[in-house]
Amino acid sequence: MKRQISALLAVSLLLWGLSGCSGSATAAAGVPVQTVAALLGYDLSGNNRYAGVVESREAQTVKKDEDKVIDQVNVQEGDEVKRGDVLFSYDTETLQLELETAQLELEQIENNISSYQTQVNELTKEKKKASSSDQLSYSIQIQEAQLNISEEQYNQKKKQAEIQDLQEDLSHVDVLAEVDGVVQSVSEDSSTAYMTIMETGVLQVKGTASEMTLWSLTEGETMTVRSRLDENQTWSGAISAINTDSAEDDGESDYYYDDDSSGESASKYSFTVTLDSSDGLMIGQHVYLEMGGADSDGMALSASYIVLEEDGSAWVWAADSSDRLEKRSVTLGTYDEEMDTYEILDGLALTDELAFPDENLEVGQSVVLYDDSAYSDSGEDFGDSSYAYVEEYDEEYFAEEEPETEEYEPYEDEAATVVIGGETA
Repeated sequence: MKRQISALLAVSLLLWGLSGCSGSATAAAGVPVQTVAALLGYDLSGNNRYAGVVESREAQTVKKDEDKVIDQVNVQEGDEVKRGDVLFSYDTETLQLELETAQLELEQIENNISSYQTQVNELTKEKKKASSSDQLSYSIQIQEAQLNISEEQYNQKKKQAEIQDLQEDLSHVDVLAEVDGVVQSVSEDSSTAYMTIMETGVLQVKGTASEMTLWSLTEGETMTVRSRLDENQTWSGAISAINTDSAEDDGESDYYYDDDSSGESASKYSFTVTLDSSDGLMIGQHVYLEMGGADSDGMALSASYIVLEEDGSAWVWAADSSDRLEKRSVTLGTYDEEMDTYEILDGLALTDELAFPDENLEVGQSVVLYDDSAYSDSGEDFGDSSYAYVEEYDEEYFAEEEPETEEYEPYEDEAATVVIGGETA
């Protein structure tokens, strides 16, 4: 008889079948367990895990004045700086020389203006005494002198502004850090920022997803940040931005997942995770990003995995740190009658491993993480299970046992042909 069942129930029944016979090969190897993440539909082995790098949410971009000469650089990449620290200094000798030159030029302009003004005054006096035939000549000379004055006054204003800028530059020879942070880069390329200071204390994580997995991410979705060095060290956050405008082009395959089946490299896109807390994280640290929260709030676990006691307490068969079975107490929340699930408020994490309850289970039994490929291809008989789970159809087939073949006494009759066990007698 064939029945349609859910994937969760199928896995549960399969694990029950694999652990049902204490004398089977499975029992000898260990009780099959699965992670809570796998039971809830998460896949911590890669499909829901992305690579990420811790970075600052704020940065100071320092540009270099190409008209100035840098005299001294006080920091290098990786250095920690405090607000007000001197990053680098411009050459004061060059600036001072430029200032003195500009001041001399301004004095010359002012002398020119004074000379032209004296010339206008003298020509005006002479014009009054000149004959009518010379009046036009004096008028032209006066206009030329006045034009020269206007031109020099314009030059005077330009030179005064230049001197003011130079004086301002001399008072700001030292370029200061505006934030507490880490020097991320120092570049001699004039087309980019000379220095970039990443602010510390306000951190976020930049994740990378391929074009094939980007669709599964949504802004506001809860994410778990997991240390690459210690899988048990986690932080929580949520996706605050997804960049779909331009692909990352860094030549590295830094994300945890890939798709080698096509033989083609997929474009990568970045997304940003804002952290609830960044205690213990460092700028530049490489981490894993996983969909879902690391804590147990909101878990909806199938009731078939939960053992309820008469006093109202509840527990599950879970693997301890030594890969041995233990009865793990859990705190239950709301029960969903339609889905037959309980909300787990405390006691479990996504990385915990659970066994399907069975009367043959005992505290201290060794466990083995369930691998469907290991069982489906082995050809072993794993217990007293009378069904087979066909994944591609998502259906369950319950095979009825074949009736035993009855044995018959041979019937001797020369005229008759008797078939016994498929052979002709």
